Amino acid sequence: MTIHHGLLPTDASPEWLNKADNAWVLIAAALVGLQSVPGLIILYGSMVRKKWAVNSAFMALYAFAAVLLCWVLWAHQMSFGSKLTPLCGKPAFALSQSYLLGPGPGDHHIPTATYVFYEFAFAAITVILIAGSLLGRMNFYAWMLFVPLWLTFSYSVGAYSIWKIIDFSGGYDIHLSSGVAGFTAAYWFGRVNRSRGKSTLTLIYIGPRIPHDRQHFPPNNIIHVLGGAGCCGWANMLSASILNTHFCTAISLLVWMGLDMYYYKKSSVSGAVQGMITGLVCITPGAGFASNFDALPVIGSTLTLSSYQFQNFQMGYQLLGAAFVFVWNVFMTSLICVFISKFVNLRMSDDALTVGDDDAHGEEAYALWG
Repeated sequence: MTIHHGLLPTDASPEWLNKADNAWVLIAAALVGLQSVPGLIILYGSMVRKKWAVNSAFMALYAFAAVLLCWVLWAHQMSFGSKLTPLCGKPAFALSQSYLLGPGPGDHHIPTATYVFYEFAFAAITVILIAGSLLGRMNFYAWMLFVPLWLTFSYSVGAYSIWKIIDFSGGYDIHLSSGVAGFTAAYWFGRVNRSRGKSTLTLIYIGPRIPHDRQHFPPNNIIHVLGGAGCCGWANMLSASILNTHFCTAISLLVWMGLDMYYYKKSSVSGAVQGMITGLVCITPGAGFASNFDALPVIGSTLTLSSYQFQNFQMGYQLLGAAFVFVWNVFMTSLICVFISKFVNLRMSDDALTVGDDDAHGEEAYALWG
């Protein structure tokens, strides 16, 4: 049988390339990226007080750009490259044409360039999720140092070293690591109490906002909170199990809304969005294994992991992996924060916290007067 010359392999379309696979992975990666920019930029910028809208959105935008630069210069190879130690690969560029245009790892039939960008989208959103724990308190200069350091010494280690674990889409190295890192980083934002010429650092578990902000911290734009919720990116991250993903999301949203109505006698958009995101995060690790009935309870994905492949010590691998991610992120995030504090303050001054965006960036989100 004669093959038309237009269908023959060429340098631009090698024999190993599956164009349909490549097109879908590029689309999925782009939509996951849109979940960060503009998704989380809009969400963060609108869920805080008006005076923190610029700073919160800018933290997400900076992280997206900084992660991309670090990813192609060294972090991708540390996460998925040749072995340096049992915990990470060798740092190396992911920029050369010969490397990027070659076949991707495994049997995916896509170029390495597509694979690099796809994995970058997940790395970027992980770091941006950490920012959600620190909005309205962290010194932006400290954040600029934190992003490349955490990506290098925490995310890359988790991505490289966690194997033999059932995790459909980033429950360990994305959700668990960002949650633990955000909680740990917030721990280091304490107040410096000065009395009689002496300074003492009081460490607390949640870095405090100033008293007025703690008592009154309304979102500045509820409609934008809805727009930035980012369900589209999740649909493409979990497209192979899209029905149970959205089923769990819907159930979680309705449960949270019902709890709001029970305790506060009214429903709230903020609560519904929190419920939606909680459901998405909960189902993500087990979406490829959970049936729609398993997705019905909020803990469905967790129960699925505990019942799937109990033989061959699988549950032991699951617990060991979770323990490793937890301990490593507590240790490394703490070390990074202590290191950064030697050069810049982790926390903004109380004066800066009172003023907000104008002090931090010389800009305001809504300059309605001129």
